[in-house]
Amino acid sequence: MQVTEIITDDTLRETRTHGSADFQFEYYFDDIKKFNKQYVEWHWHNEIEIFFVEQGPIDCLIGNERIRIHAGDGMFINSGIIHRFESPATGHMPNILFNPEFIAPGSSLIYKKYVYPVISSSCSYVLLKSDVAWQADILNTLRRIYEEAQANALMRELTLQTLICSMWSGLFVQIQSSLSQKSSEGNIFIQPRLQIMLQFISEEYSRKISLEDIASSANISKSEALRCFHFGVQTTPVNYLIEYRLNRAREALSTTKSTVTAVALSTGFDNVGYFCRIFKKTYGISPKAFQKQ
Repeated sequence: MQVTEIITDDTLRETRTHGSADFQFEYYFDDIKKFNKQYVEWHWHNEIEIFFVEQGPIDCLIGNERIRIHAGDGMFINSGIIHRFESPATGHMPNILFNPEFIAPGSSLIYKKYVYPVISSSCSYVLLKSDVAWQADILNTLRRIYEEAQANALMRELTLQTLICSMWSGLFVQIQSSLSQKSSEGNIFIQPRLQIMLQFISEEYSRKISLEDIASSANISKSEALRCFHFGVQTTPVNYLIEYRLNRAREALSTTKSTVTAVALSTGFDNVGYFCRIFKKTYGISPKAFQKQ
């Protein structure tokens, strides 16, 4: 399945349902350049994501890191981690997503001993290299999972769960010793604080708001707000606010008959000339011309 757009809520949580209520697993084939922005926008989901790069390289942005994954390698991305994908050229990445409870119910001993310690840890991701033996084993199992997912074979669901549990076991054995380590910089608090500020921006973007207002919404200092945005989505709070306003303005220009001035004012731009300039700089077309398309 090829997806071309990531739709998120106001906290950047992806709204797409992966799998079904009775089988919380899904597989995708992502061609990065086929996404509407030619990259996969910032998002997060409760599901665990594991992928391998078929053709690349592909850059995965997590926190303040840009991790380059080459063809043949892959990555595990933990539940709830904000991430983004880019590719300098052609980027193809078969991937799977599954709910942590796909491995075992949340009330079970297996979940408490082998799943929860991972998803509640400060481990954001694990890079999987094909030239490291245990990581190559996980990648090989992942490829088999992807093949089985595409086939409509007898006992497909049972086979998939068995393979995923086997892959998870191999991963857990290797990373369990590091799961209790806490981030020395307090990065474990960044994502919840960031989500509060993103929610605030989504609710208040139409009025005049400052960096101090954004920081105050999460009860933190302006410098901490800057750190959270830099670490979480690699931009500043003000730049994110402008981008959010532009997205809302573009949506209004596409779906309403409001004037450019009315759209600018309703999305928080109190200077129409500035709005027109930054809209054209961002999208390569003036607001008026965009509305006429």
